[in-house]
Amino acid sequence: MKRLVIIFLLMAVLAFMPAMAARAQGPVEFDSMEIDVWPEYDRPEALVIYKITIASQATMPAQITLRMPKDAIQPPTVAMKDVDGQLYNLNFTTAADGDWVKITFSAPSPNLQFEYYDSSLAKNGEARSYEFRWPGDYTVNNMIFVVQQPLHATQMTIMPTQGIASTGPDKLTYYGNTIGPVQSGTNFTYKISYNNTDGLTAPPGSVQPPNPIPSTRSTQQLSTILLIAVLGVILIGGGAAWFFWQRRTRHIEPAQRRHTPASAARSSSSGGTRYGDPIYCHQCGKRAAPGDVFCRICGTRLHT
Repeated sequence: MKRLVIIFLLMAVLAFMPAMAARAQGPVEFDSMEIDVWPEYDRPEALVIYKITIASQATMPAQITLRMPKDAIQPPTVAMKDVDGQLYNLNFTTAADGDWVKITFSAPSPNLQFEYYDSSLAKNGEARSYEFRWPGDYTVNNMIFVVQQPLHATQMTIMPTQGIASTGPDKLTYYGNTIGPVQSGTNFTYKISYNNTDGLTAPPGSVQPPNPIPSTRSTQQLSTILLIAVLGVILIGGGAAWFFWQRRTRHIEPAQRRHTPASAARSSSSGGTRYGDPIYCHQCGKRAAPGDVFCRICGTRLHT
């Protein structure tokens, strides 16, 4: 019985080790993060896009909280990239935090995309100016910052400088810079200015939103894992109990004979002790064990 209790305890610990590890893990880090700023792309505001890869040591699903400026247009878009390569919407909660809005969600996949439109892009005639701020929410091992120049923009300037412009596959001009490692709590600002006389880069509706997924997707995945673990514990524990019960039964109980031995039949027919009847010592009355010839208490030869 003690051995069975130990086995059950070990199975229970193994089943809940992933949950304990998730609670014990340290702060989540990002292996890589690309920040794209697209001013006046398909709306009059600045479109900000985070492309995130969570570091491999994080336990999934990971709890993520990102901040966007309070002037950003709500709701933002929070999505994950699934194994099929498609983006799927994730549910999130919001909370005011001074000049920011906190966006909190559960990430079942390490590859994420976070988007919002920032209405703080300022316009003065043809002149445009926008200031992007990174609030330092997470440690990022490799951060990249990219600015898309609006299709009809001129006199584009970015401070700090973003180096030489390059043309992307969409024939638009991009300014990119590898920032490198950034520690949590480190914030920085980029100031963008340009002139624009001819509206948006892309017509409204040209950007397709990620595919929606059920709000309970990550919860269902976690529940399924826990259910499988519990069923595994029950099956393994039940199998172990059956094994030890069978072993104990074979050890204690003699195998039943399918026929009466000839010697027992002869004893029965002659009026002696029948096979299988209990035998008691005629001297001291102690019951003898099967196969005993002498009494184990007084040593008297038994009448068998």
